[in-house]
Amino acid sequence: MIPHSDARSLPGADALAERIADGVAQRCKDLARAIARYHALDDPEAIHDLRVASRRLQAALAMWSGMLRRGARRRTKRLLQRVRRLAGPVRDLEITLDAFRRRRQEASDVGAIDQYIALLAGRVEPRRRKVSQRLRRVEWPHAAQGLRPRRKAFGAGIIDVQAWEETVHASAARCERWADDTIRIALAAPEDELVHAARIAVKKWRYALECTREAFPETITARLQPLRELQQLLGGITDLMIERRRLEKRIGRLLEKGQDEEVRELEAIVVLVKRDHAAAVTRFQSMAPMLLMRSRASVPAPDISLSTERPA
Repeated sequence: MIPHSDARSLPGADALAERIADGVAQRCKDLARAIARYHALDDPEAIHDLRVASRRLQAALAMWSGMLRRGARRRTKRLLQRVRRLAGPVRDLEITLDAFRRRRQEASDVGAIDQYIALLAGRVEPRRRKVSQRLRRVEWPHAAQGLRPRRKAFGAGIIDVQAWEETVHASAARCERWADDTIRIALAAPEDELVHAARIAVKKWRYALECTREAFPETITARLQPLRELQQLLGGITDLMIERRRLEKRIGRLLEKGQDEEVRELEAIVVLVKRDHAAAVTRFQSMAPMLLMRSRASVPAPDISLSTERPA
């Protein structure tokens, strides 16, 4: 809930409203540009940027939920979920295809991996076009209309800026505590699902800090870069997990067909993937504590009561 005051024309309310509005508007523009780039079907990074832009806008909707018009916020949230649902499988396929092309250079026998690369490559373009067609049906400009802070809250000057600043810091701090807990769990037991949960928690923490910095730029200084590095470490582990699972699924299908030679070739590659996965986990375990310390450097800790509730 937004903290309110009975006072009128409180200092800083209009400036805060503009900063929040500018941040939300920039996120809408970033997503619209990423969608337009994706439609061209010639930009390999477009779908990645599309997913990132959708998550960043989703974080802003969650952070400023009480300040934005409910109808526009709910419409946009549904469309963002649809965008990520469409784009996610294609992006995972692209990552896997790129990984197998690199992995081919290490393989002693390339017949089975070449067949699998050809199979995946044949799936990518049709799926890209299919996603592009479905994205064209998303009424994005209309959904984004109205995503501005409600004048009822800001125009009349009834927002207590100091109280709201404490609330925003509390929200970011909940994300931090959740990320800290999930990272420590993943450090102790780096299983696939736990590492994936830690990666999601770090993203939410980072995006919450970005929103906080836009609204109160003087309060955030040296936190975001260590979180990006931590997110990259966790992302590398997740990519290797996806690569291993796809290989194991492919091996299972080849076993059903009795193609033992191809199975042996792919099993040799699975050994390499597991080697790299173990190395990535070791890097994460050695670097994560230091990155967590760096993420907290030079940031004032507001004296507020924090909830242990998991961030939305």
